[in-house]
Amino acid sequence: MLEMPAKDEPSQYGHITWKDVINIVTTFLLLPLYVVWKIVASPRPNKPWRMTVTLAVARYLMDSFCYRELQYLSGQAVNVYARWTFLRGLPSTIDELPEKGTYFLWVGPKRLDRVLLYIPGGGYVLPPFDSFFAFCRYVQLELEAQNIQVGVAVFSYNLIPNARFPSQLHEAQSAIEYLLQSGVKPENIELVGDSAGCNLILQIFSHILHPLPTLKPFETVRFRGACLISPWVSPSGEIGAETFRRNSKTDIISADDLLLWAEPSLRDLSNLALPFIEPAKAPKSWFSGIDGLAERILITSGGVECMHEAHNHFYEWHLKGYHPDIQYLVQKDGVHDELLHEFALHNKPVGELAPLIVNWIAESFQ
Repeated sequence: MLEMPAKDEPSQYGHITWKDVINIVTTFLLLPLYVVWKIVASPRPNKPWRMTVTLAVARYLMDSFCYRELQYLSGQAVNVYARWTFLRGLPSTIDELPEKGTYFLWVGPKRLDRVLLYIPGGGYVLPPFDSFFAFCRYVQLELEAQNIQVGVAVFSYNLIPNARFPSQLHEAQSAIEYLLQSGVKPENIELVGDSAGCNLILQIFSHILHPLPTLKPFETVRFRGACLISPWVSPSGEIGAETFRRNSKTDIISADDLLLWAEPSLRDLSNLALPFIEPAKAPKSWFSGIDGLAERILITSGGVECMHEAHNHFYEWHLKGYHPDIQYLVQKDGVHDELLHEFALHNKPVGELAPLIVNWIAESFQ
């Protein structure tokens, strides 16, 4: 069993101390030196130099900051969204959802005939960044170029330490019910998520197939599809443990940091709840019936990310035999959530994965 690093949990979201402030200032002062050293010492020959810089900066910040410092620097999702829409001259449309602290943040025009519901990741500790919204806008515009109009709603849910499992599942269920009550047909909803957002999508499927007694049942619905980008299927790192540790040097986030982020979600988890948070540890037939919940499924993985072997296992063991229309794409030399990091600097894709996802979504809606 992989050893969990010492927990480092704030009493409230984004709470920092003076020691944290000193660390933040020092980290940013040393950032330029680190980037130069990283490019020289650990070049990524298969990537453009600007992408190499982006990944180096991201890894340095992940290594240097605990998640309470990252929360402080990131702010709240609604504020990130408001700034992003303002800078791009887009309308800021926020739906306040029934569960306190949850919102739909609409990218581009709000429309309900066809909806791409994006559930962002962040280990249940971080909000979506600008790049998440940029990716969603890219998908929307690329679909429009194919004469496919969709509304894109980014789901903002409560994060640790303010909420833990099953709170986010309850909030996601309430959010989807809100969409359905607004007149959106389930067959016109495309679920898209990254990392922990995929974990939450899989929790939704798990709750439909195996209702948690502490939550109200979720009526069986069949979504248009589910796109899972670098899904967080083994927060403990125990599935594919060797790769989890080996790829710690090449990924955008280290194995130790992933375990630190996972600790609050895994703490005091009952056997009943384990398959919801750790879907890769679920019984083999756990997702039998998933073909009735999503018309199509796409899973993507980075070839050098810590979770890569866990993705292989989850696809082969839990999904491949239970759905007739499922695709699994591996991005060569890709890190965790790499396509989102592409949009952090370029506001457009660098690799082939984003266009492939767009084409897959377009096929779903045609």
